[in-house]
Amino acid sequence: MIKQKIVNCLFVALLMPVSNFAQSFKYQASLSPATKDGFYAITMIPALTAYLQPDFRDLRLVSKDGVFVPYIIKQSTSAPDPQAPYRAFTIISQSSSDSITTLLLDNATAQSIDNISLEINNAFAERIASLSGSNSQALWYTLIDQFAINQHYSTTGNSYTENISVPTNNYRYLKIVIHNQKNDPLNIRKAGTFTSTLPVALSDFQENPPVHFTQKDSAGSSYYFFSESTPYIIDRVTVRVKGPKFFSRVLTIYTKNHSEDYTIKTDSVFNLATHSFKEGKWIFSVQNGDNPPLQISGVTTSQRVNIIIAYLEKDKTYHLEMGNASATIPVYDLVQFADSIPSNLPSLSISEINPKTGTSSSVPPSGSIWNKAWLWVILGAILILLSVFTIKLVKEMNEKKG
Repeated sequence: MIKQKIVNCLFVALLMPVSNFAQSFKYQASLSPATKDGFYAITMIPALTAYLQPDFRDLRLVSKDGVFVPYIIKQSTSAPDPQAPYRAFTIISQSSSDSITTLLLDNATAQSIDNISLEINNAFAERIASLSGSNSQALWYTLIDQFAINQHYSTTGNSYTENISVPTNNYRYLKIVIHNQKNDPLNIRKAGTFTSTLPVALSDFQENPPVHFTQKDSAGSSYYFFSESTPYIIDRVTVRVKGPKFFSRVLTIYTKNHSEDYTIKTDSVFNLATHSFKEGKWIFSVQNGDNPPLQISGVTTSQRVNIIIAYLEKDKTYHLEMGNASATIPVYDLVQFADSIPSNLPSLSISEINPKTGTSSSVPPSGSIWNKAWLWVILGAILILLSVFTIKLVKEMNEKKG
C-alpha cells in the first residue's frame, strides 16, 4: 500500500508541470476596476477576440493574485417568431450509448431552415451538443461544432422548448449529438422548425476592421479573394452591390472546411449570416451566367456581440488572458446559476491589450524546477524508480511462492 502511494505521488508530480505548461497564455488585456461587489458584463471587442480561438477556449479571467475567476459567455441570437408556422421533423431515431445521445431528424421537404425547436421533457440539466447535416445519411457535414442545451423547465407543463439558431441550410437529414458525460439522457419528444425567425438587431453585431479583397472574373463567375494578416471572427458578411436594376445570382462563401450558398436579388446591401469562422484567407464567388459581373462596391464583416459575465469584488484588480491553442474550454459551476443573474449589469471596459511580459498566473517562472530541462530529468528519475519498484515487487512475489 505504501509503495502504491509513493508511485501515485510521483505520477502527480509528473502531471503538475505538464498541466502548467499547457496553460501558458501569450496576451493579456487590462480591465477597468469594479466599483462594488457583484456581477459585471464585459463586452468582447474584435481587438480582443483576434487573439482567441473561435470557441473562446483560451480565454481566462484572472485576479491580481493569479486566480482564475469563473465566468459565463452570453451571445445574442435570433429567436423563432412565435407567430410563424411550425413544421415538424420526423424523428428517425433517438439512441443513447457511451454517454452520448444521437438524434436523427428528417427534414422531409428539404426546405431551408435557420432554427431547430426541440420539445424536451422537463429536466434541470445542461448538455453540450453538436449539429451536422446530410443529404444521404452516408456523408455528414458540420453545421455547429458546439452549442449548449441550457437548463430550463416548464412550471406549467411536463415539457419545455429549446430553440436553437442554426446556419441556414437545406439538408434533408440533421444529426444532433448530445454529450451526457455519464449522466442519464434527456427525453426529446418532438423536433421541428419555425418557418421564420425574428431578425437579429444590427446592434447585436459589431463590425470588424476593414477587409481587403481582389476580384477576378472568368467563365461566367466572379471570384473575390480576401487575405488578412490578422484574422478576425466572422459571423456575418455584408456585401454592397452596384449593378443592374434586376438581377438574381448565387453567391457562395468558401472557407477552409466549409461553403455556404446564398441567393442575392435586386437590392444594394446584403447581410449574409455565416457559420462562425476565423481565417486569414477566404473567398466568395458570384455565379453570373451569361450576365455581366456585378459591381461589388464594398464588403464588411461583423461578429456577434459576446459578453463575459462574472462576479467580481470591489477594489480588486482583474485582467483577461488569451492566446493558447492547446487550452480547453473551462467548465465552471457558475453556468448552473445563469438564470438567476440580473439582466441589467454594470459594465467594465477593455483597455490595453499587450503580450504577456511577466510570469503567467498558471505557468511557473522559467527558472523554477518545472522548466523543460528539469521535466526530462524528473521523467527519467520516475521511470528509474518505477523500474526499481517493479523488480523488487517481482522478487518478493517469487520469494513468497518459494
